[in-house]
Amino acid sequence: HAFLRHIERCRGLVMLIDISGVDGRDPAEDYASLRRELGHYGRGLGDKPCLVVVNKMDEPGAAEQLKAFKKATRTKPLAISCLLEQGLEELRVTLFSFARELMEP
Repeated sequence: HAFLRHIERCRGLVMLIDISGVDGRDPAEDYASLRRELGHYGRGLGDKPCLVVVNKMDEPGAAEQLKAFKKATRTKPLAISCLLEQGLEELRVTLFSFARELMEP
């Protein structure tokens, strides 16, 4: 809860989701869990603009997981692979754009 109190000051959030599904985790459920926690905390955290980024696109089955994630969450996540350094430039540009939008009155 101390961390959530800290992000109250943020104008927007970036959620980094492991799309690989390793360890039997469901990326869509991880995302839903994060959204629920923000909503339960209150204080407007669940209403903040959010940029969704999915990582580990280099893992086997990641493309299929991404399709399922998009369908389940109705989001348009930015897909990256830190290992292969794919999508990182697009992430950089998108983050700057997102931050600029949040700074506008």
